[in-house]
Amino acid sequence: MEGDINAFQELFAVFQDQLRSYLFRLTANRSDAEDLTHDTFIRAFDKIKLFKGRSSLKTWVFQIATNLAYNYLEKHKRWKPNVAEVAKALVMKTPSLAQELTRVAHTSESGKYEIREHIDICFTCISKTLAIEN
Repeated sequence: MEGDINAFQELFAVFQDQLRSYLFRLTANRSDAEDLTHDTFIRAFDKIKLFKGRSSLKTWVFQIATNLAYNYLEKHKRWKPNVAEVAKALVMKTPSLAQELTRVAHTSESGKYEIREHIDICFTCISKTLAIEN
């Protein structure tokens, strides 16, 4: 609280790996997660005087990280934080989508590849909804 960066680093180090994992789930990019972890450390250290202790330091830092990640994603148009809800709404609104995907999977090699890539992204989306411990 008094601005000792070494003391703050020791506190931050306790949950730094969890924070990086959380940011990776939000961004789906290891490099972005690393950068945002670093940015979070700097922002939290700069704003430590504003920490009132109404929550744990970890909770406070994770909120800073969440805000930074959402701002980053919005700015770079890379990933919508609510992508699961958007995808569900699209499929519910367009039932013929599943039929078209099946047709493409059976008639196009490049289509099969694209579908596999999409499924990988879906697993990333699913992992974003899990608790950090999972």
